[in-house]
Amino acid sequence: MKNRKAAFILLVSIVFSTSTVLAQEVKQDVAFLESLRTEVHPDRDKPEVPDDITFKLNVIYGSADGRDLTADIFTPVKTPENPRPAIVFLHGGSWMFGDPSQFHYHAGYLASRYGFFAMSVDYRLSGEAQFPAALQDAKCAVRWVRSKAEEYNIDPERIVIAGGSAGGHLSSMMLTTAGIPEYEGSSGQSEYSSHVNLGVLFNGEFDMWDLVEKGSLIGAMEQFMGGKPDEIPGVYSDLSSVHRIHQYVPPVLLLHGMVDNCVSHDQSIAFYNRLNAVGGHAEIALYNDNPRAWFNREPDRTITVERMERFLVEQLHLPPVEEEQSEKELMKLSSWDRGISIHSPTDETSFAHLWFYEWHLFDAVLEGEHTHGSHDWEWTVSPDGAKAEMNAEWLSMTMNATDNGADVLLKITNASGHDWPEIAAIIPCFNPGHEDVVKVNPLFLDEEHDDTYFLGESGLELIKGEAPREIHFNQDMLPAIMDWEKESDEDDFVFSFKWPTSERNAEAGLLIRESDDKKLVMGIAWDSYISVQGHNPWHCMHLSVRVGPLMQGETKTIHGKI
Repeated sequence: MKNRKAAFILLVSIVFSTSTVLAQEVKQDVAFLESLRTEVHPDRDKPEVPDDITFKLNVIYGSADGRDLTADIFTPVKTPENPRPAIVFLHGGSWMFGDPSQFHYHAGYLASRYGFFAMSVDYRLSGEAQFPAALQDAKCAVRWVRSKAEEYNIDPERIVIAGGSAGGHLSSMMLTTAGIPEYEGSSGQSEYSSHVNLGVLFNGEFDMWDLVEKGSLIGAMEQFMGGKPDEIPGVYSDLSSVHRIHQYVPPVLLLHGMVDNCVSHDQSIAFYNRLNAVGGHAEIALYNDNPRAWFNREPDRTITVERMERFLVEQLHLPPVEEEQSEKELMKLSSWDRGISIHSPTDETSFAHLWFYEWHLFDAVLEGEHTHGSHDWEWTVSPDGAKAEMNAEWLSMTMNATDNGADVLLKITNASGHDWPEIAAIIPCFNPGHEDVVKVNPLFLDEEHDDTYFLGESGLELIKGEAPREIHFNQDMLPAIMDWEKESDEDDFVFSFKWPTSERNAEAGLLIRESDDKKLVMGIAWDSYISVQGHNPWHCMHLSVRVGPLMQGETKTIHGKI
């Protein structure tokens, strides 16, 4: 739980260099002008970095078309003793303007806090060389980093690619085109691999045909690709990274402002859904009131850097940073008959409860109907209330308190004796309590669902529909659910048999509720989901967490946030 403004956030000066003239020659649609207005590229010669960081500008990492390729390097003054991760940043600017300064702050931040070897690349822009030059430069940069592993004490299997806008697109291509010879180029270090291990994508372009349909960045795309869509349709398809996604794409964090007039946040949602659907790992953070390139301006720069930081810490297993004593107190965790309660140590109005209502959704996880949380799980809570754990034969869950809720790590192992389909799911119930079982928070009772929201196509939408307890599906999963129903007995316990189905799409695994006095918000989010729904009589927020597909004996990790 947190204050209302912060929760709804959750869930112009530009340096053009030689690209100004190029911009004047390109068709300037509304989206392109928005990109020019919002992209921020500070003074490259004066990086904003902490005092414990050393940097080198214009470091040569390769050579192409008779000129040097350069990048800016950031690393701690004292090289870490253990091999450390590296991150390669690719700036934005519609593929035709911008420079590495856009990510100087991010590079310095990660180098200072975790010892990263951080690199921000000055790739060739479209006015100099068309695709695939920029992608080849990015791949050369990663090969160069890997070639320097011994010299700079870099772990060559912990290299992250990150970028914003056009750099987000190029980063997505790095993630989805490993091993394709024509994209490697011949700029140097060909004996090393260009594969990356993680991706962080800020408001990237992942579907060129969606941009064509919306009339967005048309001139910029034509210059970058070398032709109009009807002249070279294959190139537009090749550059639509969302259609290149496969199960071996590395884990990805996507961040997107929902008032982006250049590239719709729907593109990030589509990338997120598709990668999770094939069994990959994707996380998404959508920012309700934020425009293009919002991540370069405070306070959003700090908010998004911290979200990136959490993803990198979890995925790279980075050691915790010793923080100065914070004035904010952690929430406290405690156990009750069916699950875990989360409450503030100082505000008696801030508390809620979590339990698992269904273990057998679609009869795919275990045989039988729903359990009403009747499994006899044993919870262990640390003496200080900062951590809670639950372990069983096929499931374990860890919760760590934060200053406004808790981070949740769910590990599912298929010990059922049969493979689970992609629609296999379980349902955690986040609720204000029930008088017969656990303490009730009257501020968050919402029997009519007038204060409960999910993320729909137009942003945060009331979950209340035309029918009571209407269920909102991730529409990408609906065909598989319908196919399953056709083959199942009507007596099977299936959500879409039991409750009316909404036609509105659930764009992400997110539910939030305002308190009656509009001062607080409680919410739950998961990075893999099938549907969202308001529920009674517990005034629950139900978010079905997709755990399939999962073969027998395999384990999957899913992240949640309260």
